[in-house]
Amino acid sequence: MSDVTKIIGLCGSPHQNGNTAKLIRNVLEGAESIGAETEFISLGNKWTCNRFTYL
Repeated sequence: MSDVTKIIGLCGSPHQNGNTAKLIRNVLEGAESIGAETEFISLGNKWTCNRFTYL
């Protein structure tokens, strides 16, 4: 069994390259630099603005 830490960065901002996304990516880069496995997931383009319904 592996002892690798796995981290998922979830971004709910509709701005895919905005400040929130940049911050999350920077945190994930730091985690990778110490050996963690990371994944960035953007949720901002998966919601409608008027109903907040998952597409």
